[in-house]
Amino acid sequence: MTKAVKSIITLAVVAILGIGLSIGTHFIFNPIKEERAKQETLSILDDYFTGVTDFEANKLEVIEGVEILRSVRVYKNEDPLGYLYEANITNDFGNMKVRLSVDVKDVIQSIEFLELNQTMYLPQTTKMLETYVLSKLSTDIFDGAAGATSISKK
Repeated sequence: MTKAVKSIITLAVVAILGIGLSIGTHFIFNPIKEERAKQETLSILDDYFTGVTDFEANKLEVIEGVEILRSVRVYKNEDPLGYLYEANITNDFGNMKVRLSVDVKDVIQSIEFLELNQTMYLPQTTKMLETYVLSKLSTDIFDGAAGATSISKK
């Protein structure tokens, strides 16, 4: 065999081994990574729902400029308990990251800021957020804050 043929064979063997190791690593460590992410989500859900045992992730999307970061349907065994949402909202004053829990009747049970980076109206924005608790989640929520503070029904 010539030196060129040996080099090509060596390169092919190294490439096959590299691809095999990458695929094998994925099959070994990806389930561990997914289980860790599931346990982290269940830990968060346990703070908002009593007896949570499982969840189902919904499709993430952008709705009217609001980026949905987390959307899960929460279960206790087979019974639905509600939903948990996290959203990032950007407006003229900065951005806000909000987490809210909603029961099966679409009533907001809790809502909180995870991040509030606003240049104006911080106290008004925080106070206005509290008014949405126990409101039915819909596009018809009264939006008294629109134009007056930096948070609205979005």
